Amino acid sequence: MQKVSLSHGLQADVDWSNLTSRANDHQQRITLTVLTNQRLVKTIPEVGRMPFTEFASLYTAYAQKMNQCLVQISQTGSAIPTMAALHKWTSEVTAMKVAFALGNVHSSIAYFSVRLDGCMGASRVQLPGSFYQTLLTALRLTDAQQADMLHLRKLFYAKVGAIRRERSGLWPRVPVEAAGTAADATIKTLVTSSVAQQLQETSAAEFRATMQFGSAFNRGVLTLTQQALYTVNSFPYIPDTMRLFEALAATSNAAPVGVLTQAVGGDFEHSVTWQEVINYLKNITQANVHLHVPLMGPTSGMP
Repeated sequence: MQKVSLSHGLQADVDWSNLTSRANDHQQRITLTVLTNQRLVKTIPEVGRMPFTEFASLYTAYAQKMNQCLVQISQTGSAIPTMAALHKWTSEVTAMKVAFALGNVHSSIAYFSVRLDGCMGASRVQLPGSFYQTLLTALRLTDAQQADMLHLRKLFYAKVGAIRRERSGLWPRVPVEAAGTAADATIKTLVTSSVAQQLQETSAAEFRATMQFGSAFNRGVLTLTQQALYTVNSFPYIPDTMRLFEALAATSNAAPVGVLTQAVGGDFEHSVTWQEVINYLKNITQANVHLHVPLMGPTSGMP
């Protein structure tokens, strides 16, 4: 793929390794320019307050713009203006999805689960496995990309398994017996509050890992053209990335999820191995965000 100047939309060299820190930064803004003669500048909380109709219309407009670029590329090749435009649209729609997930977790689950074209039809969860097999084919992943996806899958489920074991270990600490004295009641309240805080932290850790996993795949493993193909070929849906990975795993004789989430090694070891993903995200920069950035092996971009 021909290298182009990437200077539009959300910055590629921000620290994507710590995505959830942005949820608390009300001054962080994204710019959306897909609508004709409109330049929308929104904070993360403002994106999180988008009604479904606005989110869906913006996402539809981005899918249409990316499709136009892909058609031009198929007809005339990877001209620099077309690739720059494609980068602009993919960057902005990615920023919108990430900001919405950070700004409104519960609504994002609902928004991302239904059709976005205003038509009646199956929800995302009802899509057959063939939908994801077709999407895999459309992406034309290289052997190196597939290997990276399987490795990322392994690291992710090991991390999630460790987090969930930590969460399961917290529940038995919640006091269940009635307090006999005022002092007992105070102690039980303090213990319950502490456990509740720790449970909240494990939920945040799992959400952060999920966001990092998605960013590593979309911005690191996929090339710019594949990012656009991923959106266009799955429209009017936002695809479930985990189901795409499981479709690949099914064709690769990869270990099932249940095996990957089991305790193999200590949970500290899983935290250390997950650092590989965090470091990987730090390697995604303006210079290589449009390329496949290898997760396994050299960190330089490759077509």
